[in-house]
Amino acid sequence: MKEENMPEKAIYSLTAASEIEFEKLMLETAVKPVHIFLDFNAVIVNPDSLTPENRALCLDGIEQSVTELKSYQEQIWDG
Repeated sequence: MKEENMPEKAIYSLTAASEIEFEKLMLETAVKPVHIFLDFNAVIVNPDSLTPENRALCLDGIEQSVTELKSYQEQIWDG
C-alpha cells in the first residue's frame, strides 16, 4: 500500500495460532499488577481485538488489579 510521497506500508494480519497467543498475552497482562507501561497500554487499546468473553475477562482482571493498586497506595498514603 503506497500513499503519495510516503514509503510503501506493510499491512500485517494475525494467523490463527498468533491470535490464540495474542489473546493469551492479553489475558495474562490484564491480571498482572498495573504498571502504566507498554504492556498495559497494549491491553487497554486492543480490547476490540478479543472475543467478547475474553474482553470481559481482561476488563475484570484490569478492574481487580486497579482496585488492588488503589488499596495498596491508600495504605501507604494513610499509613
